[in-house]
Amino acid sequence: MQQYENDWIEYIADRVHEHYEGRKVVLWGKYTESDSIKEKLKEKYQIETAFYVENDKIKIDNRQVFSTDYLKGKSVEFYVVVPLAVYDSVRELLMKSGYRPDLDYFYFSDCIVRQEEDYYEDAHGNKIIGRYAGMKFVFSGFDSVIEIGEHAILHEMRCYVHSNSRIRIGNKAKILDTSCYVGHDSSIVIGDSSQINKTGIRIESLVNVDFGCETCLTGFNMRMAGRTKWKTGSNCELKNWSVVTEQCVEILINDNTRFMARVEETAIWSLLYGSKIEIGNNGFFKYGIIHMEKNTLLKIGEEFNTQGGYKYILGEDTTITIGDECLFSNDIMMQSNDGHSIFDVSTGENINSTYEIRKSRKIVIGNHVWVGLGVSILYNTRIADGSVIGARSLVKGEIPNNCIAAGIPARITRRDIAWSRNNGSDNIRDCRQDYVHLTGEV
Repeated sequence: MQQYENDWIEYIADRVHEHYEGRKVVLWGKYTESDSIKEKLKEKYQIETAFYVENDKIKIDNRQVFSTDYLKGKSVEFYVVVPLAVYDSVRELLMKSGYRPDLDYFYFSDCIVRQEEDYYEDAHGNKIIGRYAGMKFVFSGFDSVIEIGEHAILHEMRCYVHSNSRIRIGNKAKILDTSCYVGHDSSIVIGDSSQINKTGIRIESLVNVDFGCETCLTGFNMRMAGRTKWKTGSNCELKNWSVVTEQCVEILINDNTRFMARVEETAIWSLLYGSKIEIGNNGFFKYGIIHMEKNTLLKIGEEFNTQGGYKYILGEDTTITIGDECLFSNDIMMQSNDGHSIFDVSTGENINSTYEIRKSRKIVIGNHVWVGLGVSILYNTRIADGSVIGARSLVKGEIPNNCIAAGIPARITRRDIAWSRNNGSDNIRDCRQDYVHLTGEV
């Protein structure tokens, strides 16, 4: 199968061209993959697809989509393509209706060469190693492997796997009511003692995902494109969190970081081409939005804590850096660009979003910074260690260390302060000696 590399759609098109003998081509099932087969047949061989057939009455319109009963006794007229998982009922219906394998229909997945309690292999080189009873899966490609470790429970897991994918499920993992689409050249590793509940995973080519030991994922949805690297540290919890990435994205979440949005408060993160997120140990996130345009960096230090409603928007080629031990209240907004281009009418020049300007735009927040309720932080802002930003402030510019800044725009209202997370403390030592300093000059 190496001649096809990762393109199972082209493989199907070639088989149809070999056997259809001028008959009308019919696709079994109206969904994305069957549409791709239709396009490939048209593009490569100028073969038009006559219609689709479905058992799902909702999809049947008797114009483009017909009942499967329409095929009965018409093998001389139709050549049928089936890009579905293996269903005995589909094969039996076709054969009872007078259709012969390959000669009158091509069923891509119906090529099992070995099927046992703890091992599955098909003629395309796809394998499952480990107990997979009850798992719903489709290998729509070649040479993929699913390894299922000890004590894994796969309850209604629906797994659609393309070519050269690798999935390894660690010990004691529980995967319940999960849909998983995996593109070619992918690799997923789910660490020991993980729990995954109602989780949707969609991955395309050249992606690495590694959930570390004792990771807990609940209500988690992930859609990742090519050349994405994802690593999650030990003892992390991810609940009601949705992540969408494009190509060449990196996500690194270190140990003991929690994402704890409630069901009605899903966190939504989207990362475009070349963006990177790095999050230190012991972080805590509630619900909110992070959107990263191309070639952006969001780096967050250790012991970061943010309440809900955050919105971090990183414009193309920009950077946001947050130090250690920072505390963010509810509804914090950070934006590293203007969002739209502005031109000088006299010269016609772009004055706010050229590449050189974008690269210079940064938000830098130091260590042990407390940001109050509803604060907005704009690009070209630097907040030094140990400072406090008052509620509803708008920050743009330089804020020195160990001061309180508030207002629109934010101005220093008090210098030479230190703050502690312990409300009601009567001992300045609770502020930690590292962050007890006089305010310096900007």
